[in-house]
Amino acid sequence: MVLVEQEAEEPSQVSADSSGSSISMKPGPLLFSAETIKLVERAVPGSSSLDQKVRKLVDTNKKMRKDYEEMEQSIYNQRMIRANHQANAAGHGPSDEANKEAAKQLAELKFKLQEAERENTNHQGNIIRIEGQMKRFKANAETAEKELDEVKTQNRQLKKEVPFDPLTYAVKGIDMHDFEQ
Repeated sequence: MVLVEQEAEEPSQVSADSSGSSISMKPGPLLFSAETIKLVERAVPGSSSLDQKVRKLVDTNKKMRKDYEEMEQSIYNQRMIRANHQANAAGHGPSDEANKEAAKQLAELKFKLQEAERENTNHQGNIIRIEGQMKRFKANAETAEKELDEVKTQNRQLKKEVPFDPLTYAVKGIDMHDFEQ
């Protein structure tokens, strides 16, 4: 596990996607597993911070979703044009060259759409996995903080219960300033 400090640009971050889910993150350090960091490093190589790389993954995901929607719209437009062309050309005879070109463009667009969908799915999986790990790490950090507070409280109580005898400490060579808080 690696503790990562967030950049102090924004006091609170809220991430929302098209599905309506949102994640509110409090500023402070985040805990990532080495495996997650390797995945992010592999997906976004470079010397930028982990925070910047995760943001870049999110931005890439948004861009790919936008591209996906544009490609769907383009395919829809191509289908409409083809349907109109076929309706208009019903009495004029088909143009083989135009049909071949339209089929070629359609095949290219379908391939690009499949590629974008595959990349988008991969990015969404990475984001979901990272968000889950962040939630677990946050819960672990909160638990550790509570345990630390309990240990400090127990330590104070034990110090109060130990009888103070300056002569005992002087004989053992213990400096009393070591016990002051």
